[in-house]
Amino acid sequence: MGQNVGVFVDVSNLFYSAKSAGVEVNYCRLLDYATRGRDLIRACAYTGIDPDNNSQKKFIDFLSANGYKVICKDIHKYDTGRIKANLDIEIAVDMMLLAQNLDVAVLVSGDGDFARLVRAVQDKGVRFELVSFGISTSNELINLVDHFTEIATIPDIFRNGGCRGGTPNMGLEIDRQLGNGQHQNAPFISLTHGVGN
Repeated sequence: MGQNVGVFVDVSNLFYSAKSAGVEVNYCRLLDYATRGRDLIRACAYTGIDPDNNSQKKFIDFLSANGYKVICKDIHKYDTGRIKANLDIEIAVDMMLLAQNLDVAVLVSGDGDFARLVRAVQDKGVRFELVSFGISTSNELINLVDHFTEIATIPDIFRNGGCRGGTPNMGLEIDRQLGNGQHQNAPFISLTHGVGN
């Protein structure tokens, strides 16, 4: 019997990390990698949306047509020019609601705010995997998850080639699952520019 997997993509976090690295993520390849032959229960992509930006509608339609359930929230524009649409609560609630049907939860984000969510999902007996840009991922998050994949190590993950000096393309995959089902603490991980947060 296969493993049931749920995939939860923090699109904003992924977008800004990719932008810093000078790359564009292939969302179809990302979903293929995250599922890896397991039984996909649901793939959710969480994104802020600017109602005045028609090109975002095309992106959302693309995600929907390629296996993602898209959860949107209107962005808030501040007087300072800052734009924000926080969907952390939506990610946490959806993951907790689906946890009883999952063997594996895959989070695509580097946001350290999800540390408590990782623990809560693991306490339900669910293996927790993380995919993100190591350089912009919380050390605490990396240390908590059962398996971390540096996104740059996934073949064909970037639509526009390699990275522009930001994220090193190195084989950084960490699996903390021991044979007896216990988790070990991960060593401190240092990339060329360090791991953020």
